[in-house]
Amino acid sequence: MVAEKTRERITESNERENKEGEERIGGNIALINFGTLEPMELIAVKKIVGTYVKKISEKCNYRELKLRLKQHKHAQTTLNEIEGEVFFSAFKDSQGKILNIGTNISGYNLFKTLADVLEKLYAEVEHRVKLTKEEGKNIKREWQKEIKK
Repeated sequence: MVAEKTRERITESNERENKEGEERIGGNIALINFGTLEPMELIAVKKIVGTYVKKISEKCNYRELKLRLKQHKHAQTTLNEIEGEVFFSAFKDSQGKILNIGTNISGYNLFKTLADVLEKLYAEVEHRVKLTKEEGKNIKREWQKEIKK
């Protein structure tokens, strides 16, 4: 029953994102609502995303990266709100659930806001990798102690 409800929520989320204008890059990167940008802006966005995705993929395997753009008009300026989420297949919490990392940053400069979101995601990925390695070492030490007994 729980799995069925989860599947329904994921399906609804995917349908909503497709309506919002999702663009896929390389199969595992989704840019949502970035289609409203000028073509030159979109090229710059893809280059920034590509740079950070390369850094993230060097640290760990990720299943998917989603970036969602929300633009809010304020008089003559536009406030850009970018939500970023990285979905993993390796990182799990103490209950065995797969961890996802997400962040949300707003700013008037689209490119700086995008870079800040991706930098924050990258920093969190580095942190998770470090924690995972330390946990692995601790488990190995405990295992070796048990063998010696």
